[in-house]
Amino acid sequence: MGNTTRQIINREEFFPPEEIFKEITDFIEKSGKPNYVWLKGSGEPSLYSGFKRLAQLIKKKYPNLKVGSWLNGTLLHRKDVRNDFLICDFIVVHLDSIIPKDFLKIARHHKDVKFNDVIEGIKLFKKSFKGKFGVSTVFLSNINTNMKNLDGLKDFLLEIKPDLYIIQEFNNEKFKPLHEDFKTRIKEKFSDLQSEVIFNFE
Repeated sequence: MGNTTRQIINREEFFPPEEIFKEITDFIEKSGKPNYVWLKGSGEPSLYSGFKRLAQLIKKKYPNLKVGSWLNGTLLHRKDVRNDFLICDFIVVHLDSIIPKDFLKIARHHKDVKFNDVIEGIKLFKKSFKGKFGVSTVFLSNINTNMKNLDGLKDFLLEIKPDLYIIQEFNNEKFKPLHEDFKTRIKEKFSDLQSEVIFNFE
């Protein structure tokens, strides 16, 4: 949805895990220990090859501190990536559309990202993940608000059974706010999911 200045698909250790860990411990010493440490960064966390090592450092020093992350799902078809994120206590995967052309239009991923890989990767990860698992969808007016996408998303959620489903809207000068009748339709559509559903509408 926003501008991406650099698109990559290969994992890198952008910063040493120990360096990031030091920043986290400094913050905790000054501000106190939170319930969760959310490892998100300014890009896609699964591209960071040092993620597992960083999470291990946190859990070793703070055994009762939970670690979470938000992913876009693009690399979850890879076994090494799935294994790295199994250490987390809470994972939220972002999925705006179950329709391939809309998915690619909204996310504007690297050219080598394949929609089917993303969907299959999410399914595989959910099967082996023991922590709390959520899915997040951001709706953009007239982009992914059609009934075909709503039906597809619901079928997908019913299949993978996340613990949490977060629904949000996105609007700026390019996108109009969601109509109130659409918000009502969404609430009716997803009201019978066997998941906690959070509606974050402006």
